Amino acid sequence: MRSMFVVVACAALFSCGGPDSLRSMWPSDASVHVTVVRDDVHPTYRCDGQVQTRFGTAIFSCTAEGFEDWDVRGDAEQFMLPDVMRLWIHSADTALQPQPDIAIDLEPQGDRYSGWATVVLPDGSFAGHPGASAEAWIEGSSDPIPSSEPRLDPVAR
Repeated sequence: MRSMFVVVACAALFSCGGPDSLRSMWPSDASVHVTVVRDDVHPTYRCDGQVQTRFGTAIFSCTAEGFEDWDVRGDAEQFMLPDVMRLWIHSADTALQPQPDIAIDLEPQGDRYSGWATVVLPDGSFAGHPGASAEAWIEGSSDPIPSSEPRLDPVAR
């Protein structure tokens, strides 16, 4: 009976990719595009941005009803948990706050990632507004720009 348990446990572990499956899918040196949207509860918001995984940096442009547009630029902490990739984006302006400006949990979905997010709106309360959906992809792999179209190099601007 014990040997049967070991066989079943090993089969389940390897069929799901094992504990390193997320680690092997998350790029260590890439630009990951992330879109965060909350459109069903007030206040609605949207943030679009890029995470540079090698340097642990990010830049997001955000909009929300009742607020002027704002940017979140700063560090991107990356945590590989057993079933999700967690990103904490800290603006350089609020680096001393313990809560990230944008918190994202992503699960692999084929060659893309999806999950949830919480965003701190620029209202001075430093309170997170949860309930957003999050989508991400490695730029150059399955992004919406066809590979035949030229890409703009953000460094060359």
